[in-house]
Amino acid sequence: MAVAASPSGAAADGWAAIKDDTFAQRAHFSSGLQTMQSGMDSQISALNAKMSGGSMMGATMSEVTGARTNLQSTSDNLDRSTADTWANDKKLVGQAWVRMQAACTKAQGS
Repeated sequence: MAVAASPSGAAADGWAAIKDDTFAQRAHFSSGLQTMQSGMDSQISALNAKMSGGSMMGATMSEVTGARTNLQSTSDNLDRSTADTWANDKKLVGQAWVRMQAACTKAQGS
């Protein structure tokens, strides 16, 4: 799956700032990704509150949780990246990020 869809708003700005980082720039990439994930975690907290109010289906929130777990897993893999695996590992993080954005957007509409 290609990273064709693009995140929106501040998340898009964050992704645009790090998506082309090289292996040598991995500290910048990781810092930017952590900032983006923190923002996403705030959105997830708001969605959890919405769910506890009974206005969101559990399956939708399960999708968000699964996407967040996938994003964390792919992000954790970056710590073990080498110069040879960096581009692919970063691509997987990008795909996970797009999936996370889509799940949250879907949940916000529920």
